[in-house]
Amino acid sequence: MNSLTNLDAAEKIIYLDSQEYNDQYADRVTPGFGITEVKKHLNKLFEERYPSIDEKTEE
Repeated sequence: MNSLTNLDAAEKIIYLDSQEYNDQYADRVTPGFGITEVKKHLNKLFEERYPSIDEKTEE
């Protein structure tokens, strides 16, 4: 770390590396979760547990 001029330079390198990592893996799908049936089932479970605001106001 002695080769970096100051702490801001180190933070910038870490920030840029993390941005690159996020961009690289942003569209990655975990195996088994990209299947349409699985997505629908997970959305249904999520809605049951955390109903949307529209459904709460209708009651």
